[in-house]
Amino acid sequence: MMMTTIPDIAFEINGDLVNLEQDAGCGEKAFVSLHRSQAALLASEMGLVRAPHDGEALHIETLQRRMRALHRRIVHLDDWLHDLSDERADLSYERTFSCATRDLADEFCAELEACDLSTSKADNVRTESGPQQLEIAA
Repeated sequence: MMMTTIPDIAFEINGDLVNLEQDAGCGEKAFVSLHRSQAALLASEMGLVRAPHDGEALHIETLQRRMRALHRRIVHLDDWLHDLSDERADLSYERTFSCATRDLADEFCAELEACDLSTSKADNVRTESGPQQLEIAA
């Protein structure tokens, strides 16, 4: 491993250890090794990073699970409106609204690691006259 140098200190990350080296004066060097958890604790105590609390992590997991469940229901409704609904009914408004809602759900779930997004209809809206570009005002 190669030591990275910043003014008056050098460091090296070796697995779970952070090795620090600093000039102690008179040609001597001081060495300190910190475990990853010790470095994380110091960074948290200094306000450099915010340590997650168990309650916050549980809340985030709950919100992620609910977003995935909501996304699955929106995808199901959107697929039904486009593929299984009565062809004689004029559902153009409902289909457009459903597609836009699906686009929003896709965006909300885009960064959830385990969110299994089906093929997005974000670029096109299906209508009897063919694909049309969908624009959503923010």
